[in-house]
Amino acid sequence: MATTAQAQQLQTPRNRPIARTPVRYRISKNHGRAMLAVGILFDLLPLFLIIGTSVFVFKLLGDASAKAASNVAACFNPATLTDLWNCAMFASSPVTELSKIALASGAAAFTAVTLGPIMYAIGSFTSTLLALFVFLVWFLVKRVNPFSPTAKRMLTNLLTMIVESIPLLNILPGITFAVSRHIRISRMEDEERHREKPVGRSAA
Repeated sequence: MATTAQAQQLQTPRNRPIARTPVRYRISKNHGRAMLAVGILFDLLPLFLIIGTSVFVFKLLGDASAKAASNVAACFNPATLTDLWNCAMFASSPVTELSKIALASGAAAFTAVTLGPIMYAIGSFTSTLLALFVFLVWFLVKRVNPFSPTAKRMLTNLLTMIVESIPLLNILPGITFAVSRHIRISRMEDEERHREKPVGRSAA
């Protein structure tokens, strides 16, 4: 009858397969998180631009209204010669002065309505081009080609291009979506390549 040691030796043949090593991802979790953070920043950049433009325009509108209110208030309590002059101008031609106030307010409102979307379009286009360059280099450094002719990558690029090209629709986080999808696809490719890799055999 074989001893326990002999039984263990019989259960460990020379050609016993070695356990698979962990998958080596080209883009680690930390790199993936960093890429997503940069993608979110690029998606938020046009919004920051339009908010800043709107604040600037409405500040101009507020300054114009405040100046008009100051001229009117000077008529009730003039403190300087300038106040007296402004009061006299307003009293001599109130219709003209009110027209100037209305024109300034209308111009500021028109600028806010037109300049905001224009600045957003410029910011969105610029951020998209900059993101394309940054992430193309970043992915290639990690040995990932986001423009490889595979169905998943081509569909991702097509959807991103549509989202980023249509006004109002480009408010959606298209860049973040594309980065997330390419990272996920690369990890799926790494896992598939790892499964197809032949398993080694133990030495004698």
